[in-house]
Amino acid sequence: MEQELNNRVAEGTAIIRIDHLSKVFASKTKTVIANNDISFSVMKGEIFGLLGSNGAGKSTLIRILTTLLAPTSGQAFVNNYDITRDPELIRSIIGVCPQNYTSDVELTAYDNLEFYGKLQNVPDDILPDRIMELLTMAGLADRAYMPVSTFSGGMKRKLEIVRAFIHRPLILFLDEPTIGLDPDARREVWHQIQMLNKDNTTIILTTHYMDEAEKLCGRIAFVDRGKLLALDSMENLR
Repeated sequence: MEQELNNRVAEGTAIIRIDHLSKVFASKTKTVIANNDISFSVMKGEIFGLLGSNGAGKSTLIRILTTLLAPTSGQAFVNNYDITRDPELIRSIIGVCPQNYTSDVELTAYDNLEFYGKLQNVPDDILPDRIMELLTMAGLADRAYMPVSTFSGGMKRKLEIVRAFIHRPLILFLDEPTIGLDPDARREVWHQIQMLNKDNTTIILTTHYMDEAEKLCGRIAFVDRGKLLALDSMENLR
């Protein structure tokens, strides 16, 4: 714990640093450059957007930063931890909400959060209160003991976002969090993301919706065919 506190970055400094990062997938018949010499930093406490079409390389970059993939070349640091040398330390300080639903639909919302909280080593004496706090934040407290199979797509997504936040991570990665949702559900998820950011949680958001990036993100990185094309605030990019 002392090491973690000593390594936490100060307010207004970079909490993620990416330096000439590339990822190449190669087979006998084909080579795909998913990320091509990407460099940028994400500041502590901001909502940072990765904007691009499907296949642009956004999800690959997220998988590298969350230690699920190793880069082919280059370096990246999350809260001063090296992604290749300190994967376990990085996993302890991040939360991840992937594109696909991963909740157990046969379990209740409460049971899903309890299971994940135990995986994240949330102390048993505070876990029940933490679960209800998050369900209330997501507007799901009245459905705490209902099977997730009865939930709408928007409700499932809100549950998975707060699930990723159960251990109070420093950084939250959201990969296309509103894909497939109707407009009302998308707005509810946007509100939820803004509420989580009020705790000064750094949020990395991938999306291919321009209005979503404009609504939520302080800065936006445009990615296309694995390359970083532009990075700035929405006002300056206009």
